[in-house]
Amino acid sequence: MRRSTRASAGLAVLLVLATGTALFSSPERVAASDDTFTTVLQPGWNLAGWTEAEASIEAIFEDIPELQVVYAWDADFQRFRLAVRTDPSGLGDLPRLTPGMGLWLFLAGDEPVTWARPITAEAAYAPLREGWNLVVWAGEDGIRTREALRDIDDILETALDADGRWPLHLTKGEVYWLNLTGSRDWDQHYRPPQIEFLADLSQEKQDEVRAHVDDVVEFFFERLGFRVPGVVVQYGDPEQFGCSGYYDAPVINMGNCLDVFAHEYVHAIQQHLTRGGAHPPSWFREGDATFWAAVYDDARGKSDYAQRLREFVLPLARLEGFVPRGSSYHSYHIRVHVLVKREGTEQLVEFYRNVARIGDWQPAFEETYGMTFDEFNVVFAQEMLVAPDSSQGCPVEWFEPEKTRDAREACRTIEGRLTDLAGNPRVGVDVGAYEASAASFNAFFAARDRSGMDGTFSLSVPRGSYTLALHPPHAPRWVWFREDWAITHFRNFADVIAASGSGTTNLAISYGTLSGAVLDDEGLQVPRLRVTLHWDKHSSGTRADGEFTFFVGRGLFKLEFRCNNRTVGWFDGESGLVQGEGRAAQIVMEDADRTDIKITIPPSVRCE
Repeated sequence: MRRSTRASAGLAVLLVLATGTALFSSPERVAASDDTFTTVLQPGWNLAGWTEAEASIEAIFEDIPELQVVYAWDADFQRFRLAVRTDPSGLGDLPRLTPGMGLWLFLAGDEPVTWARPITAEAAYAPLREGWNLVVWAGEDGIRTREALRDIDDILETALDADGRWPLHLTKGEVYWLNLTGSRDWDQHYRPPQIEFLADLSQEKQDEVRAHVDDVVEFFFERLGFRVPGVVVQYGDPEQFGCSGYYDAPVINMGNCLDVFAHEYVHAIQQHLTRGGAHPPSWFREGDATFWAAVYDDARGKSDYAQRLREFVLPLARLEGFVPRGSSYHSYHIRVHVLVKREGTEQLVEFYRNVARIGDWQPAFEETYGMTFDEFNVVFAQEMLVAPDSSQGCPVEWFEPEKTRDAREACRTIEGRLTDLAGNPRVGVDVGAYEASAASFNAFFAARDRSGMDGTFSLSVPRGSYTLALHPPHAPRWVWFREDWAITHFRNFADVIAASGSGTTNLAISYGTLSGAVLDDEGLQVPRLRVTLHWDKHSSGTRADGEFTFFVGRGLFKLEFRCNNRTVGWFDGESGLVQGEGRAAQIVMEDADRTDIKITIPPSVRCE
């Protein structure tokens, strides 16, 4: 029968919300000072809030002798919890009171009771959950409701006061019902970052800095559900050089580089979550900050997280012996990456909350991740053993930070064999696959390999379209695969290889080397000549500082030599130059390399 009574009380309260009808007495409010609040409680039911430090349920019964029954709303389970002054049946399930908790209080007697209590800073931190929430407003007194609820506006369905009406203003110390479509940690005291410019900067630069700071703050707000209040951002420090910054609560100094702000703001988040208390070790703090900064850069299209981890972070993390301080950050990043792969990003935030509650990072780590730090070291070592070779783009799953992104990638294989024109294997040629949509040659490899003793290579890549780059031993630069030419020196002429479907892309690439030297009459190399290779109405040029090299398929070729944008002659087939393409010798590339060409330039030809 007691359970039925409890349910009826809960339904009655919700009826107030649904109808706006005051079934119970609304307590009188007395003006709040900065840190105290007084409520005049009426006999019967009252809606009020616990604004003091966390305490046992006995504390409120001691404060209010007339109090008989307390109901608190459990937002996690969307139901009320009960405590009574005398509980012979032991059915009460509300053992403790936490700051910011909204309460229904039933008072016996016939006279009003004045209840004065402090408002602690913790009362302004409200962990909101999807559905109904009953919370104390501990922010600015008399603030307009829309302004006060701006940080949760995107998930807010409705806000109701004790009488079941939408309030125009929020009164400090009063309790409100909030119905939400999602969960969020709500800081009612949030103040946006204050930006201090330490140098004389243009208005355009100041606007750029402000926009970047706002973007980083909003990114983490969307991901984590809260903002860090009271941060002071300094930019343009004349004593800082390059991309260096630091966080010294509440100041984030960016030096002269915007890119460091995301990393340093994560340190502010850590401080906020631990409430300035115990600190985890450097590997966790710096690894956490580096991890989130990389996730931010990925989300904003600055660099792909998985590619950066594979191409840059993992190789540096595997360095042995003396490790520079900068490289140690990559080792820390990998550690946090492994934690996130196993447990998700939510546990990073939960870990810092546990540190604040427990006061020691090691038991907090064990509670958060279900293993001791020593046990994690074993897990980490095992993960590093199975981590893919950094030269390969698949399996992509290991490099992805969040499980939600694993399924987007399916691995495909591009493999082939490199030979010379006689069919002999080309050994030691670097082969790289680049995404065909990549904007520049400096984009990260999707995968990379080196041809073996039999000339074969194999690239494991995510499904997509690629161009294939080759770098033969001692070659001056990368060249590109094009089937009808074998090789092109220009990426925009390269074939686009579709790594899609379910099979393997097999390539047979056969090319020859055509190279030589350009000498003066004393046998010295001639600099700054431009050599152009002609074939089949096509041409490809390269600057020759005494030497030139082309990689070509089978065919007939001619060599033109230019100086200051004018033709000085064509290769005559021996060691000199002739005038006119019609008199030029044809170089036959059929079954062997041609690397013995030596051309003597007349003394009259000088490229200054």
